[in-house]
Amino acid sequence: HDDVIGTRKVSFIYYMTDPEEEWSPAEGGALELYSSEASTGQPMSVPTKELLPLADSLAIFLVEPGVSYHAVREVRGDRARVSLQGWLHAPSLEQTLNYQKRGLATLQQILETRNGAGSNKVNAVNGAIEVGEVTQDDFKVLSKWISPAYLDPEQLEAVRKQFEESSYAVLTEFLREDVAQRLARELEELDRADGFQPDAEELPVPCYTSGVQDGWELVGPPHLRRFLRFCSGFQAESPHGRLGRGLSDVAGELFASETFLRWLKACTGLDPKNDGRPQVRRFRPGLDYTVAARGAQDTDEADLDAILCFAMGSEGEASTAAMEAWA
Repeated sequence: HDDVIGTRKVSFIYYMTDPEEEWSPAEGGALELYSSEASTGQPMSVPTKELLPLADSLAIFLVEPGVSYHAVREVRGDRARVSLQGWLHAPSLEQTLNYQKRGLATLQQILETRNGAGSNKVNAVNGAIEVGEVTQDDFKVLSKWISPAYLDPEQLEAVRKQFEESSYAVLTEFLREDVAQRLARELEELDRADGFQPDAEELPVPCYTSGVQDGWELVGPPHLRRFLRFCSGFQAESPHGRLGRGLSDVAGELFASETFLRWLKACTGLDPKNDGRPQVRRFRPGLDYTVAARGAQDTDEADLDAILCFAMGSEGEASTAAMEAWA
């Protein structure tokens, strides 16, 4: 964010961390400073500078829309990151820096996203897609991917009742066991290659470009989101390429199929409003996130999200550590 709210003109942060032992990069908590894209005024996905919260130090910067982007790295140590923060204000809005460009302020951009401006919606259609009812032939196709428990018509009816009562359903052990185990092994191999190990006693400080290779691209801007997205078509024989292709197969052959849309309708009672645009995304611990900013709804009709999640660890203690990390 850029701190552009009201008449703020100068931001200051005074750090009151432990003076007996100097703060180290391994503890996280650094103040991140971001440059902005010249064409859009939005922050770049990777900070250009980091400042550690050293005891009895003072950070000062001008508040300017589209310029004063900053954030705080995740605190990874046991010590408290204590600071005193405040702002110096201009006498009026017109006397703040670049008042005429306040549309670039991060708060304004988030509000516009919630109001639907600049939203990245999936190709919508007028009315619902006629997908029909799930058939026995559909069950045969789906059996390549989905656990047999969720191909039982009685189980689907139970899921539908749960969904109608609560507007959501969580289906554990969703994929076929062999498919899930293969993807879990590939994810664990990839996480270890990038230094993300849930069972390690001490993890290294993550690098912002970790995993940005072999089809995985960094997605921003960071005041709204940061994660990796896989671009289909890459054939690299590496942990990154293998996992990306495996998840892309699930996205393309299962989630994007009319067969799956019919299965979704059986589970929810909802007709799909579009043909879907599945994405393969990776959220790296301590680096990635999305901000809860949703475009305004044009109608009162319901939207439906289907999200398939994997976490680090395939079995035993590693799996337990993964579940604890993502709880």
